[in-house]
Amino acid sequence: MQREWLYLAYGSNLNVKQMEIRCPRAKIMGSFLLPNYKLVFRGVADIEESEGDYCPVGLWKITRKCLGALDRYEGYPTLYRREDIGGCMTYIMNSSNYAEPSWGYLETIKNGYRDFDLPEEYLSRAVDHAIKNEDRQPLWSFPQRNGWNKATSGWSTYEKLGFRSGQWWSD
Repeated sequence: MQREWLYLAYGSNLNVKQMEIRCPRAKIMGSFLLPNYKLVFRGVADIEESEGDYCPVGLWKITRKCLGALDRYEGYPTLYRREDIGGCMTYIMNSSNYAEPSWGYLETIKNGYRDFDLPEEYLSRAVDHAIKNEDRQPLWSFPQRNGWNKATSGWSTYEKLGFRSGQWWSD
């Protein structure tokens, strides 16, 4: 059974402070521009194949426990799926709708770009693309059968997946 993976991060998982909470045993391996992919926003960060483009990424070495924490954070397999790119694992969103990210989420990613010394102009291009191409359809929908339902004064699965507390990410 595999004990460590190389993980390509391109969104909020570039943020070192967040990864220290989520995956304390993760190790930074470097950063680079991934060829033939571009950063896009579907409300949250995603990458998609795009001939001739580049996507800034950070490379982490992660443990099995860290993989589990990242799976929970990314809403795997409902919101994101895992894919292999060049021998590295990353998450690709299951939706194809473009949508602008929230200001706070974008700031988290900007801090991660600074942590990895990545060029921020790629973020600006991705936000502009999302605004110009936003289709205003729901990015995803979750059934109400899991968790607390708002209609009955409770949390939906969607709200649980959106909850970002350090308690989910102990390694």
